[in-house]
Amino acid sequence: MMTTAAASAGPSSSSVLEAFADELAIRNVLLRWCRAVDRLDCAGMRAVFHPDAVDRHGPFEGTVDELIAWISERHRSVAFSSHSISNIVVDFNGRDFNGSNLAVSESYVRTIQSYPADAGSSLAQLTGQPVSGSSAGFDMFSSARYVDRFERRDGPWLIARRTVVHDWKRVVPIPQDAPRPKPQWAIGRRDSRDPLFEELREIGLLP
Repeated sequence: MMTTAAASAGPSSSSVLEAFADELAIRNVLLRWCRAVDRLDCAGMRAVFHPDAVDRHGPFEGTVDELIAWISERHRSVAFSSHSISNIVVDFNGRDFNGSNLAVSESYVRTIQSYPADAGSSLAQLTGQPVSGSSAGFDMFSSARYVDRFERRDGPWLIARRTVVHDWKRVVPIPQDAPRPKPQWAIGRRDSRDPLFEELREIGLLP
């Protein structure tokens, strides 16, 4: 039996490009979350979620505003934070992605955070047990996954529901002689005075 060219051609180039653009947009949302949480940028954190989104973080579950308040309080004692995203897989709910408004992404997130010696209670929220025994503080290393439901509601793709899947954690004491960057170097900050924001202001992307 002969098939028509339209039936055998597969997805059109326009639908493939649309699918690529949608996945790229979702990846950008995931990366911008990492930037926002590591710089403690509350507006940036809020921007990746729909207003009615829910976050299931493990020790925390609640709304976007509640999540940001929880992070802002818990991270007061976190001197350094680095979230790195990888292994991003996005599944859309439409054949050939045509007209799709729902998607689920899974992404691996590796996190490094530094805590002072007196931040045991804050650290215990993520380890599930008290941490003590170092006068110089602690570094926490973790491997987890973000399982995110994305929705496009007459606008950009944003997170409607996030579940943080905890896979692995380690906490190690910081040595007294741990290396430190020199004061004259560009040193990362967890506020609007970070070198990143200085560059964004320089080119007019921030006030």
